[in-house]
Amino acid sequence: YGAILFDTAATKGRVTALEMLFNSMVLGLGFAIGKVIISMMAAYAIVYFRFRLAVPIFWVIFSTLLLPLEVRIVPSYEVVSSLGLLNTYTGLILPLIASATGTFFFRQFFRSVPDELLEAARLDGAGPLRFFIDILVPLSVTMIAAIFIIMFVVGWNQYLWPLLMTTDDQLYTIVIGI
Repeated sequence: YGAILFDTAATKGRVTALEMLFNSMVLGLGFAIGKVIISMMAAYAIVYFRFRLAVPIFWVIFSTLLLPLEVRIVPSYEVVSSLGLLNTYTGLILPLIASATGTFFFRQFFRSVPDELLEAARLDGAGPLRFFIDILVPLSVTMIAAIFIIMFVVGWNQYLWPLLMTTDDQLYTIVIGI
């Protein structure tokens, strides 16, 4: 185990398996945390802010579930490359966050929250941000945990995306190393 984790000769000479594990951890945590935050905010806006295009916007977001990463990999690579984010953690994490998996689940959960909670919060003088932080987030802890675990595993197991986004061995993940 010592040779595999700490010796660069075990991994083609420039990076150790321990560094690859760290990169995988950064990718998994960044993806999961970013996905939970973005999904919760998007679902909150769609459910609680009554605006005219809320339903069509939700369906546009929902339709991205039909497009796996492999379908949108060339345009995503082009955007990451033009922004100068190749060989960075930001370039690895940010484009993966843009899908509707978590938004769909949080939307369904937020729709199940009784309207009486929103009315009671308004009567108590809570604004939209206070309602979100003090009421919805505590109610959503189990949903947050479930989405976080699923997204962490998805981020950890990414193979194709880190392989294309990194040419520097120092950013390889353990899945690439294996």
